[in-house]
Amino acid sequence: MTVATNVTVRQVLDRLTRDELIAAVDLYGIEVADRRAKAALADALARSPQVDLGDALGRLSRDRLKQLCRDLSLDDSGREKAALVGRLLPRQAKANGQAGQMLLPLSGGSHVAAASASTMTTSTPTPPPPSPRSFASFREITDFLWQNAERLRGAYKPNEYDKVILPLLVIRRLDCVLEPTKQKVLARLADLTARGMKPSDPAVDKALRKVSGVPFYNVHKLDFVRLKGDPSHIAQNLRAYLKGFSANARDIVEQFKFDEQINRLDEANLLYQVVELFAGVDVHPDAVPNHVMGSIFEELIRKFNEKKNEEAGDHYTPREIIRLMVDLLFVEDDDALRRPGIVRSLFDPACGTGGMLSVAEEYLRELNPDAC
Repeated sequence: MTVATNVTVRQVLDRLTRDELIAAVDLYGIEVADRRAKAALADALARSPQVDLGDALGRLSRDRLKQLCRDLSLDDSGREKAALVGRLLPRQAKANGQAGQMLLPLSGGSHVAAASASTMTTSTPTPPPPSPRSFASFREITDFLWQNAERLRGAYKPNEYDKVILPLLVIRRLDCVLEPTKQKVLARLADLTARGMKPSDPAVDKALRKVSGVPFYNVHKLDFVRLKGDPSHIAQNLRAYLKGFSANARDIVEQFKFDEQINRLDEANLLYQVVELFAGVDVHPDAVPNHVMGSIFEELIRKFNEKKNEEAGDHYTPREIIRLMVDLLFVEDDDALRRPGIVRSLFDPACGTGGMLSVAEEYLRELNPDAC
């Protein structure tokens, strides 16, 4: 077998798919004018000093790394992803024939800048972790999650991606909601247990809900961001974190049977990657309102069902149809609902993702902003 001894950054980037390049520019928050052109995406990555090529490649599956090695006439033997990534790291970083700079990981966890052969390599400090990314639109965040689902390829078939992406989206949403009051909840729990009360006491449950400001809470010291701090125990810590949710929130998570996927992801060396991905996404209600979150969830369901060759309409109803149904439902009550003191109940026995209920709430607030 002929083995290449010195691949370049651009050679590696050119072998990546457009979706893989888009996932990389999104990961590092790089703006690219034309995201449809692979060359533009590769150029932007090659020029950016913040890109860690080793980290970006490490997010790919082992099978994908082996394929890249074969494409570049590199040794593809072995099962360790780190070894495969190491073979793909260039000795020099070049883009468009010019000496460029790209961060390459060392075994000790620090980084060096790979520059032209005439430039001496110097150590650079590891940049601080980026803040969770906010998105400008429902479509942007949906596309981001859809593109990053491709990380699962190899360990999962495309028609199985929803087993990972949907539960993690829900868990991350709960995590973001609880983040502002997390430390207050932990402090309140410590105070109550110091008085001899047990976490299972109904009075403790009531007190912690009050502190969290929402009908649920989490009493584990970790959150999604802190889970990233211990990659070696990511499965153990994630399970402990999920068990820290209050019973009502835990019941929602358990419906996804996500514990089975934790084992599968961990065995494929993908668990840390997906946790890190979702930890970097801001889905707090201030950034993603409830009705937008519902639309994101429904759009992902539609896309995943297409992969399964199922009819999306079997699982959710488009928002335009829901709005029409709500208009028809309330048309007789429009005048009454504008007056104070009127009470109405809305029941959806097949609520699914709650689209009918959230659109109905929007409709009522349009009629009467003081409705509660």
